[in-house]
Amino acid sequence: MRTAACPPAFLLAPLLLIAAPSAQDPDEPLLEGHSAHGEAFNEGPRQAAYLMPNPGNVHFPVTSPHPDVQAMFDQGVGQLHGFWYFEAERSFRQVAAWDPDCAMAYWGMAVANRENEERAAAFAQEAIDACARRVETTERERMFVNAWARFHGVDVDGDGDEDDQPAGAHGSGCGEGNGKGEGPGGGAGEGPRASAPAEDVDAEERDVKEAARRLILDLEEIIRAYPDDIEAKALLVVVAWGASYTGLEITSRQALQSVLDEVFAVQPNHPAHHYRIHLWDKEETSDYVVDTAVASGPSWPSVAHMWHMGGHIFENLGRHRDAAWQQDASARIDHAYMMRDMVLPDQIHNYAHNNEWLVRSLSHVGRVGEALDLARNMIELPRHPLWNMPDEGGTSSFWGRMRLTDTLQTFELWDELLELAGTNYLEPVDYDDDGDEETGDEAGDDAIEGAAQLAFALGEAHTYLGHPDERVARIDELRELLDAAKAERAAAVDAAEEEALACGGDDAAAKQAMESALDEHARGLEALRDRIAILEALAGVVDGEDVETQLGVLGEHGYRETALARLYAEAGRFGKAAELAREAVEERPGQAEAYATLAHVLWLAGEKEDALAAFDELRAISAELELDLPAFRRMAPLAEAAGLPADWRVALAIPDDVGARPDLSDLGPRRWTPPAAPAWSAEDALGATHTLADSSGAPRIVIFFLGFGCAHCVEQLQAFGPAAEDFGAAGIDIIAIGDDPPEKLADYQDAYPFPVYADPGYASFRAYRCYDDFEDVPLHGTFLIDGKDRIRWQDVSYEPFTDTAFLLGESKRLLGLPTL
Repeated sequence: MRTAACPPAFLLAPLLLIAAPSAQDPDEPLLEGHSAHGEAFNEGPRQAAYLMPNPGNVHFPVTSPHPDVQAMFDQGVGQLHGFWYFEAERSFRQVAAWDPDCAMAYWGMAVANRENEERAAAFAQEAIDACARRVETTERERMFVNAWARFHGVDVDGDGDEDDQPAGAHGSGCGEGNGKGEGPGGGAGEGPRASAPAEDVDAEERDVKEAARRLILDLEEIIRAYPDDIEAKALLVVVAWGASYTGLEITSRQALQSVLDEVFAVQPNHPAHHYRIHLWDKEETSDYVVDTAVASGPSWPSVAHMWHMGGHIFENLGRHRDAAWQQDASARIDHAYMMRDMVLPDQIHNYAHNNEWLVRSLSHVGRVGEALDLARNMIELPRHPLWNMPDEGGTSSFWGRMRLTDTLQTFELWDELLELAGTNYLEPVDYDDDGDEETGDEAGDDAIEGAAQLAFALGEAHTYLGHPDERVARIDELRELLDAAKAERAAAVDAAEEEALACGGDDAAAKQAMESALDEHARGLEALRDRIAILEALAGVVDGEDVETQLGVLGEHGYRETALARLYAEAGRFGKAAELAREAVEERPGQAEAYATLAHVLWLAGEKEDALAAFDELRAISAELELDLPAFRRMAPLAEAAGLPADWRVALAIPDDVGARPDLSDLGPRRWTPPAAPAWSAEDALGATHTLADSSGAPRIVIFFLGFGCAHCVEQLQAFGPAAEDFGAAGIDIIAIGDDPPEKLADYQDAYPFPVYADPGYASFRAYRCYDDFEDVPLHGTFLIDGKDRIRWQDVSYEPFTDTAFLLGESKRLLGLPTL
């Protein structure tokens, strides 16, 4: 079965014509923790970058007098090639800190924010302004700046009009340098702006497809002007591939391959291998690029996604053990980095997708125990309202739950599934609280889907185990979810109509918007109806009631082919059973459970020779199967007939086309585990020193706040004050560390039911990365540290974390998990 590719989110998001936010108004007080350079700089990584080991082969010349800029900029571009946006932005911010007038630093930040259009446009504006400040900026750099500025709807000429032609048709576009002022990456302050202020820029929605087309034209113009620029060629390929998601068709993939060939002719180990994989990432063409699947990771070893990409190709080819190796390598590199640099897992693009893919690949080759362990680890990961919630699709907690239930269902582990129900691993999804403030929806698609999948899995388990009352209860739950989904659809249709009319549309436009909203919800409603029908029909089959009709209903509503094949075989319908089993093998090549099902139903049908042939295909991929699973226990009579021992698996053989692979254990740990909490030291009002070790042995919340002069910090402390009793009842202490001098604490020592300490020198702030190294200012930080002095949860931001109810619940959940 075809697996999802990694779509280019930077071309899927709507493009808005948004001016960059201006730097901090000197007449307005700067809020503690906020950037002095504007709203776009509040978010993203604000700690210093460093040159990571084992860099790839990328060189993108930029103009700068600073001796360290070029290496850091090259690192950022390499990270962009690997879609490691979070760290790419950090690298480019470091460049801007060293050289505030380096226009390409802000260009890099814009490209790194492909998933955040508003920030990307703001950084593109900053790049335009930096061009105006530095006359030495080269024409090549200006062309890159202009190309992405136009892509994000920024007015490159400062005349208030959007340009329609590629960069080469206009001249420089980003203006002549004025040599004045400093830029927002660091330094003395903001220079005068060269382009239109925010109020002069139209904010109407832009055409995504047209914007992508123009970016392609701009890159072609750069290549014509600089035919030896392999970075422009690599970017052209990924932009053209990404544009296909907007409807701009790729008319010749081979033509784009020819562009990549020019890149590899100069630099064979260029990370553009990533783009070559995406270009040919189809079942029918994956065999073209096995060499690139192998080369991608080593082309930039520190970028986890580069290792992930090889898994796409091996998955398409049915080589699931090789796919699992690639995803395992990616996960380990991410884990080592996250634990070293104190980054929460789901802050990283593609992290959750990589790991859910690893679960699938492991299960495909029968390494089910490992798959279940990893799925549980995904659920164990820290949750955060911004990055990882079980009712938000694409997150670790959402995917972990999905893959855990999928694997248990596929391998018929019904008792284990019921044992996990109601635990932290398969807890109920509170879809009623997932309202959408904009549309008024009473439930969210992702929350309903999560609840529906669990209800269906439990209903299936209860049906096979003979628990009719529980099965009926799960069907009733699915019907409630169907009602909730209908209510959500109705609210979405109403909202679509109101929005269309409010924007000046006529009745026809409103009707079209309403029909679009209906279409968007149709698939979810159909899936719910299918699940209800399947459970009702499955009950009839298991209970022996009108089996023939009910089997037909199961097929009509998309019940798993392998499960349905077994049911047909058990009903004596061997021809249909074999047909379904063969279809499963054809659609899921290389998946052990599908081959085992085919061999099983053929054996039951008395087709011994064909059954043993299917068994031989299973044995070819059997090296790591867990033979105690139901699907593989059924192979015992076939093994006996073939004269094989009880352990009929073959020895593991490594293919000869995968190259010299590193030892996985050298890349990092398979599982994420909490990093050790750095030591901290702070003083109380009397000047006594307190440290991390003083509170070891008990969990505690440690709050880094920016002094009693910070209104938001005081609000945070006031929020945690009343909650301190609830945290205490859960065995969790609270400690606050501010940046005021110790003598100031005397005025507040009785204001809060927890100790408040002072760290005016910011040593502890820096140790916990609650510090903006680029602007030399402290940040807000909140941490859960367990009794073994490990960081179990964290939030570092320009705003303090104040959701005490969430943090209390999450702290209880994390501390109640098995020892990590």
